[in-house]
Parts: sequence; structure tokens; C-alpha cells
Amino acid sequence: MPITNSRPPAWLWGVYFGLFIGGGVVLISALRYGFRPELFLVGGVLVLVFAIIGLLSGLVRKYTPGGPA
Repeated sequence: MPITNSRPPAWLWGVYFGLFIGGGVVLISALRYGFRPELFLVGGVLVLVFAIIGLLSGLVRKYTPGGPA
């Protein structure tokens, strides 16, 4: 069985980054102001935005010259 160098899709990196940033925003804000539903909404929006940015970066990479064949 050959070993392949597989990387996760770009949108998944966006989700990871969004979870990191969104979780940090929620955690720091919760420590400063207490838990509120708005904080979780902001964290969820950040995860979604970064996932969309990651998906768009994968599409841009696919359709630019020198991208994957």
C-alpha cells in the first residue's frame, strides 16, 4: 500500500482557523464580560466566515495558472 502525502482540503484549514479565532474571542470575552448568547453567535459566525474563505482559496488555487492539474 503506497504512502501518499494527502493534505486536508483548504476549507477544513479555514474551519480549524475559525475555531481557533472564534474560540479565542468567545473565551476572552466570556472571561471579561461573562457568558452571553451573543458571544456564541459571534464565534459561530467567525467559524463560518473562515470556512468560506478557505473554500474560496481552494477554488482560486484550482483555477489559477500553475495550480493543480
